[in-house]
Amino acid sequence: MSADEEAIRHLAEMSRIDVSGLDAPIYEVTSSGLNSARSGSGELNRFRITANNVRVDNFGVLRLGTHEGGNSLGLEIRGVTGEILQQVELPLQPN
Repeated sequence: MSADEEAIRHLAEMSRIDVSGLDAPIYEVTSSGLNSARSGSGELNRFRITANNVRVDNFGVLRLGTHEGGNSLGLEIRGVTGEILQQVELPLQPN
C-alpha cells in the first residue's frame, strides 16, 4: 500500500453539532466504503454521537418513519449484508 493510500480515511460515523442561531442541530452521517474500510481506529471526534466509528465495509441509510406517534428520521450505518451496525432515531417536529 502506498503512502497516499494509507492517508485515505475509510470509516463511518454519525456526528451532531449545535450552531448558535439555528433552531435545530445539524447532523452528519459519513459512510465510506462498501469495499475499502481499513483505517480510522482511535480517531477523536468531539461531535460523534455514537461510542465509536465503524471500521468495516458499510453503507449509510436515511429512513423516514414514525416514532412515538410523530414523524422521525432514522440514521443508520449498515454492514454489507444489511445488518444495522449503528442507528439513531430523530423525532421530527412540525414547523
